[in-house]
Formats: sequence, C-alpha cells, structure tokens
Amino acid sequence: MPHLNNSISEKTHQWSAVSNVFTGNARVFKLLKDGGYTHVEFVTESGAVLHKAAVPGAEATLGTYATRANNMSREGCTWSEAKAPRKVIGPTGAGNRKAQVAKIWAADGAVCIGLGEAVASIDSELNVSVAAVRYTEAEAAGLALRKAQAFVKAVVVDKNGAWLGQNFEAETWAVIEADGFEARVAVPAGAGVEQAQIALLPEVAKANKYGLLSEAKIVHEGLNDVAGWVAAVHAKAEAHD
Repeated sequence: MPHLNNSISEKTHQWSAVSNVFTGNARVFKLLKDGGYTHVEFVTESGAVLHKAAVPGAEATLGTYATRANNMSREGCTWSEAKAPRKVIGPTGAGNRKAQVAKIWAADGAVCIGLGEAVASIDSELNVSVAAVRYTEAEAAGLALRKAQAFVKAVVVDKNGAWLGQNFEAETWAVIEADGFEARVAVPAGAGVEQAQIALLPEVAKANKYGLLSEAKIVHEGLNDVAGWVAAVHAKAEAHD
C-alpha cells in the first residue's frame, strides 16, 4: 500500500480552463504557492484532466505549462507533443520560434481571439473589447485587439470567408457520416474531396461500404463554430434590414 505520509504531503490544485483556455498565470502561481500545493492539474471545461504536473518554482515555467495545456486542449495532442514549436501567426506569416500563437474560438455568444494571456472578444453587436492583463502582456493585448478588428472587417463586414483559414489554423478531416456509418481520417490542410475519398478508402473497405465514398467530405474543425457565429450575425442583420 502507498506510504501514508506521501498521501498526506501531496496537495493538488485543479486549474480549470475558461472558454477552453488556461489564463491568469500570475494569479494561479500565487494561489499555488500561498496554498502550499505540490501539484497542479489542468482541467477542461468538461472536467477532463489533461495533465498533472509538480508545481514549478517560477511563474514563467507555470506559464509554459499553461501554453502546453492550451495546445493539448486545442489540438488533442499529448503533453509531449504539445511541447513542439508551433506555427507563428503574425506579420511575417509563419516560422518556428518561441512565440505566442493566436487562437480563435466561439463561446457564450461571442468570438474570442487569444494571444498568450490576452483575449479580445467580439460580441454579436460587433463590439470589440480586451480583458485587462498584466503590463507584460500589453503588447499581446494590442495584437489581439488588432486581430479582432481585422476579423470584424474581413469576415463579418466584407464577408471574406477565406480570411479565417488564412489567419488561423484548423484541423482538416476527411469525413463520412451516412447510413449509420461514421469514419474520419486526418488529411492535409489543402485536401479536396478526391483526397478525402482516398484517405477514407481503408475504413470503407473494412466495413464493405464502398457505396458511401460519394458521401466523403472535408471538415475544418476549430473554425466551424466561428463560421456558425458569423452566419448568425449575418442572419440577424438581414432580419433587421
């Protein structure tokens, strides 16, 4: 049986994601230290534990952990995979360097764009706001705000649907959902229906459902909720015209 003292000495804090993002590193680090916690668990909004880690000695390290947990939540990858350098979204396009990656998601009737701890939100009336951040996050907050303003102009006002895919990454899947049969296979970002059919062929063959290949489609997950929010805003505007 486990040593009793070990059971007593371990104290774990559950850090819950808000709108699928772990933020507030400074607040959480102080809470961990003041509360005498030995470990921290990163918990999704659904209650799933993504990872458990020993409380680090520095706030910056905790911030790194939060970034990895955010990558896990967004990309469905492991803790080890989440450590790999991410594609940078910014003025220079993409590159591998230690930098913050812009994220976009729809939640609670708004679209949010996050950069590090900074989050800019756009409500259904197209009001753009940025939550208060520490001074060290001021530059990120400015970038998130400008990204949010660009989103409103390009996607909502100009109805440039391609802008989302050009500025934010989404997982691309080949999918069949028909006649009680479901299959999904990850494919490259630029894949078309023909590539989707090729990727799904092994799954279709196993089930002997070749006739369903014509139902193959490409799904870009991660941006679908945002596109749905945009569609709702457009519908609301048209209803008032």
